[in-house]
Amino acid sequence: MSTNIAAPPFQRTSLTWLCYAVLGWYAYLQGAMNPIMPLLRRDLDLNYTLGSLHPSAFALGMIVAGVFGDRLALRYGIRRVFWAGSAGMVVGASLLMVGAIAPLTIFGTFLMGVLGTMALVMIQTALVRLHSAFGSVALTESNVSASLTASVVPILVGIFEGIGWGWRWAIVVGIAVWVLIFVSQRSQQFHSSTPTAESKHEGSLPLLYWLYVLALFLGVCVEWSTWIWAADYFIVQAKVDAALAAGLVTFFTIGAVSGRITMSRLLRYRRPHQLMPVLMVIVLVGFPIFWLGTSAPMNVFGLFLLGIGSGAFFPLALSASVSAAGAAVNKGSARVTMAAGAAILVIPFILGLLADNVGIQRAYLMLPMLAVMALGVTLVANRINGKQRL
Repeated sequence: MSTNIAAPPFQRTSLTWLCYAVLGWYAYLQGAMNPIMPLLRRDLDLNYTLGSLHPSAFALGMIVAGVFGDRLALRYGIRRVFWAGSAGMVVGASLLMVGAIAPLTIFGTFLMGVLGTMALVMIQTALVRLHSAFGSVALTESNVSASLTASVVPILVGIFEGIGWGWRWAIVVGIAVWVLIFVSQRSQQFHSSTPTAESKHEGSLPLLYWLYVLALFLGVCVEWSTWIWAADYFIVQAKVDAALAAGLVTFFTIGAVSGRITMSRLLRYRRPHQLMPVLMVIVLVGFPIFWLGTSAPMNVFGLFLLGIGSGAFFPLALSASVSAAGAAVNKGSARVTMAAGAAILVIPFILGLLADNVGIQRAYLMLPMLAVMALGVTLVANRINGKQRL
């Protein structure tokens, strides 16, 4: 006679909430790049090329963190790298805020990308180790936090500019939040934060892991290309002014938050890799509505669907990748951020280059191609995953 024992429910601990809070804070400062860039260019009299080097420096920093993050964790432990990395992001943000010349502000964003992403890698590792079978739920919920805080930045920048305080106060708010978190949580212990003999001998990452990372790379390409250039597309296609176009992009964020919240619930019943194809199908459904729509409401609805599909794809692909990494969770988490940084660094630039040569509407045809590739890679990975579970 067999007895069915119910699986324990997903329980958030104080460490879980700390990871959610710091990831949200990281996303806040990362998300500040977009709304403050025109204002920074105004204050420092920078051209578009110098301005574009700031987000590029952040993405390059993410790649560097992806290469070295796991090694630092093995040497110093997750807890030390977590706090040192987040403190380093504060230093970088301070340089961005007070820098009077472009080299200093660009270096500040590079520090934010390197050291902040070190903390991000530790967050991903800590959540997976802490919640085990529910690691995918925790990772997805943490990305809900990230989406929500990133959406707050443009509002605060607009408010501070509107009352005459200036955009730098939005950075001050971010720094103040970190100080409060550090003062109240610096004694927090991390699950498995001390390097073990077993973790020091992590093996190579399997093919299945790299397939999911490739799918993640393609998904981030879709997400960031859509988000970065959507306002310009609204101006050209829907014939709206620049201010309204910038506001309409918020619907992409709303879609991303909605998708991530929904996925965090569905992950209690399905594995991340099982839901990933569904999200790319949503992207492929939403794209023609966004691309062919001749009125703002149609474009916005299509953009909302693109937000659901591409915005929720990242945390699921992240979960599938880290799960496929097995015991090498530190290394796997680090390499994922390297792939995301590479996508953020090159793909929006490529789409912008295409837009300059063939127009933004034709350039956007790259997105369904990327989505089809992401779907195909995911299906291949899922087939291999299925065979390994037999």
